[in-house]
Amino acid sequence: MMPRTRSTASACTARRCWTGAGDGYLPEAVVNYLALLGWAPKDDREVFTPQQLIKEFSIDGMSLSPGRFDLKKIQWLNGQHIRLLPVEDLRDRLLPILRKANFDVDGKPEAWLTQMTAICQEKLKTLNDIIEQTDFFFRELAAYEEKAVDKHWNKEGAIEYMRRLLDLISGVEPWTTEGLHDAYQALAEEQGIGLGKLIHPTRLALTGKSVGPGLFELAELLGKEKCLARMERAVAFIQERGEVEHG
Repeated sequence: MMPRTRSTASACTARRCWTGAGDGYLPEAVVNYLALLGWAPKDDREVFTPQQLIKEFSIDGMSLSPGRFDLKKIQWLNGQHIRLLPVEDLRDRLLPILRKANFDVDGKPEAWLTQMTAICQEKLKTLNDIIEQTDFFFRELAAYEEKAVDKHWNKEGAIEYMRRLLDLISGVEPWTTEGLHDAYQALAEEQGIGLGKLIHPTRLALTGKSVGPGLFELAELLGKEKCLARMERAVAFIQERGEVEHG
């Protein structure tokens, strides 16, 4: 007898989160998840490719206990399968999603799109997460995360610090991930502070967000001209905000 799946409200909600083709779940991750609902492998592994399941799945490992849908589990599995994909394969699966979001991916070189995919791959739980991870590449910033502004910019000396960072990146040559990292590392050592103290306010200026792909990698892809413009805009924003609050 095959195990049943509990038909609870939470289970139905979880099912709806991954059965649709537009929800960003890989077919191989869904197959992996469904197999584990009623089957226990001989070892502690949880991530299986379809080929591995065909080879190792056995009725002997089936349980009669009803399975329970777990949204966090399938999201985790989906993320694991995303990381197993060759970056070119992942890129090609992401492009239709980016086009649907009206991002101008066709105006970007293939190598650029591949690198963008590579720096986001570790962050994705679903394919649809790519929109939030990359919107700043394709659109001008509409706003900054308020909590991040309060944490990184709403303090004494913030504008001078951002001007120092603007001067720093103005002099970075060549404009590469390594060049940016070395410049920031040198300033952090000079100031006697952790690298994160420089990375977080810069990330906010360049992306409007507090989290995302690696700063130096995304800055290289954004390009020096756009990064300088966004840093200048951030400095102006901090100055205007200070004038309003203290005016």
